Amino acid sequence: NFFQHRFQPPIRYLLSRRALTSCSPSTAVNQIGTKSIRYACCVQALSPLIRYSIGVVPSSIRLLASSTESGGSAKSPAAELSLGDFEHVTDEVLERIADKVDDLLSKSADSSDYDVTLASGVLTLSLGEHGTYVINKQTPNRQIWLSSPTSGPKRFDYSADSGEWTYSHDGSKLHQLLTKELSDVFQQLNSETNTDFTDCAVYKLDGS
Repeated sequence: NFFQHRFQPPIRYLLSRRALTSCSPSTAVNQIGTKSIRYACCVQALSPLIRYSIGVVPSSIRLLASSTESGGSAKSPAAELSLGDFEHVTDEVLERIADKVDDLLSKSADSSDYDVTLASGVLTLSLGEHGTYVINKQTPNRQIWLSSPTSGPKRFDYSADSGEWTYSHDGSKLHQLLTKELSDVFQQLNSETNTDFTDCAVYKLDGS
């Protein structure tokens, strides 16, 4: 073999793969010796193959692998909704919640300090001494955001299968959370009030 005959070094000049891959070409020449400069040049030419064969992968490949493994920025299920579907679902949900709270207030004896406003995708529930809830849609993220005086801020993703908006950090559902927190508010006004918000969910994209 021409390659083996021309570049095969004496056995005493062979370096370990670890030594070859951990030093610069100039260092490799010094360690190999001046009698084997041609072999050092060969090593330099083959070093990418040697590095790859023993698992020292070039940085470009490592970057590609890391981005593939991490998957980049993971998309939420709701992020797969088209803009039209998202607008339809969120508008319907916010309107149902607003109508539900309006109905609850109409059945309450004293609700003069309470108010419901829905405008431009932002639903504001002003509940007097109980604080203010703000529920708004975030179109770029395909999410519904909630600011609650009780549980704080949360971001909910939509599932078309269940019709539920879920907070990924603790698994809480938007409609269940509203049922739990607002039931305490409205039962103080009217103990007979039904504060179940789960019927405000939109289970299908056709609005049902």
